[in-house]
Order: sequence, then structure tokens, then C-alpha cells
Amino acid sequence: MKFDLIADKNVWNQLVGEKHPNQFLQSWEWGEFQKALGREVRRFKIEKDNFLVSLGQVVRYDLPLGFTYLYLPRGPLATGAAQNHAEEFLRVFQDGVGRLFANPIFVRAESTGFDFSRAPDFRRTRDVQPSRTSILNLEKDEDELLQAMHQKTRYNIRLAAKHGVEIRKMGESEFEKFWNLIQVTTARDKFRAHPRNYYEKMIQTLGQDMCQVWFAEHKGEIVAANLMIFWGDTATYVHGASSSEYRNVMAPHLLHWEIIKRARELGYKFYDFWGVAPKDEPAHPWAGISRFKRGFGGNEVSYAGTFDWPINKFWYLPYRMRTRR
Repeated sequence: MKFDLIADKNVWNQLVGEKHPNQFLQSWEWGEFQKALGREVRRFKIEKDNFLVSLGQVVRYDLPLGFTYLYLPRGPLATGAAQNHAEEFLRVFQDGVGRLFANPIFVRAESTGFDFSRAPDFRRTRDVQPSRTSILNLEKDEDELLQAMHQKTRYNIRLAAKHGVEIRKMGESEFEKFWNLIQVTTARDKFRAHPRNYYEKMIQTLGQDMCQVWFAEHKGEIVAANLMIFWGDTATYVHGASSSEYRNVMAPHLLHWEIIKRARELGYKFYDFWGVAPKDEPAHPWAGISRFKRGFGGNEVSYAGTFDWPINKFWYLPYRMRTRR
């Protein structure tokens, strides 16, 4: 197997899009967004006998004392050849990725297509991206999608429309409205959001075709917002926020439904709700939002999870202890 770097946007997106058109975290654009946040990015491919075995976009994160760790969001993307030649693939992957940057303590991977659970030296760690999600098939017609929803979800969509909730895209000068809504949501629901700069750079770097914020308005007030990523064949609901006012008008239900319809019109095949809790964990922090997402009737998909490969085992252990991962 041969390890090579790729430095051409069109080549990269074509390779990723052909094999994994739902993995926007491995898109060229997402890598450029990471660069805008001050992180270094490398992109590689592994081939065997001129056939593609794996792709991976690697992001370098800085740690104290000049150390780093390397993260492959939803990567590496692997074909069946990686699993069929697991020992050789692991050797080439570890040797190649381990040499991309100076002083890495470990590599963190979330492979799509390769099972790291049986790989020597790889250790399961806390998930960075959701390991379970709910995905709607948008190739069904609107009536089929509505019929597949929970009855209460259909009712709330109609209720929001009856209350006069209106759905629209965020204007270029309206970021402050979105940010204010995020702050309201995090304070109310007691979770940590990304810094303001993170959302600003995401919207600016990815561009308005790929990254869009949609608002739900009621009586002239923005009461809900969804940040969506459109890439490949999938529209993905990445971040959401809602006001503490007018919660009885069920604006988030209509907001999702209108975006779903828009994604269908644009030719997207899937709508990813980006994370649900296991059904048998009612105390899970995502239990409430997961019930909301499941109400739309999608199919659940599970990923293998997140694994670390310690390169510098001396420093990896204290890192794990400090971060409780």
C-alpha cells in the first residue's frame, strides 16, 4: 500500500463525494474552516495496486509543552480493501499519519469503514461526533414523509403553521440574532456552545451554499434557528437554538419541515438530524431532543465510535487522566 498527500480541492472532494457523500467533516471546505480556526490540516490517500483503500483529512490540535494530537473527524474513510488487508492498512496508516506533524501524542480516529475496535494499540474513548443518528430518506414524496412521522410531530407542524410561524434564511447582517439565540439556549438548557468566533468563521469559510442558518419567526420575533450543512447528498442539522418565548407555537417542528422540503427541492437525498441518544437510556442528556428528532420518522444509523492510537504513551496517560477521556 502507498500513502500519498492530496493538495487539490477538486480531486479531494471528488474522491470523498464518490465514496462517502454524507461525510461533510471530511470535505475540503471543512478542512479550510479548521485552518481558519488556526489549525493545520493535511489530506492523504492510501492506495493498493492503484485502487483506493482509504482517505483521511487530519486536523492538528495543539497541546501544552509543544505537543499535539491529530484528529480525523469521521475518518479515515475506508473501503472494503482496508478491512480485507487490515494488518497492512494499519501499518501504512499509522506510519503515514504519525509522520504528518511534529510531536503528536496520539491520533484520534472515527473511522467510517474500518473497525478499530480490533486493532492493536487503539483504545476506545469518549465520542467527539455523535455515534448514533437519525436520517430521513428524502427520496420519498412529502406525503410519505409526513405519514412516517409521529402523529404528534405532524400535529405540531400544522399547529406552528396555524399560529403564523414563518420560516426564512438568515440575512447577511443578522448573525447577532443567531448568536443571541444560542446564548439564550445554552443558559436555559445548561450546555456549552462553541465560542462566537467558531460560528462566524464556519459561516464565512464554508459559504452560503454549504452553511446556512434558517430562522423561525413568530410575531416578528425570531424564536428558533437551525444551522445546516449542505454537502454531497445530505443536508445535516448541526446546531440549533430556540427562544424561551412562544414555545407553545412549536416553531422548531415547522422549521425542520420547511428545511426538509427545501432540501428535497434542491435534490438532496438525506436529512441527517446529527445525533440521538440510545432508546434504552432515558436519563441520557440528549433524551429530550432525541424524542423530538425521532418524531420525524428517520432511520437510525450507528457509527463505530472514537478511538485513540497513543504514539507517545508516556504523555498519553496523563492526558487521559486530566481530560477524563
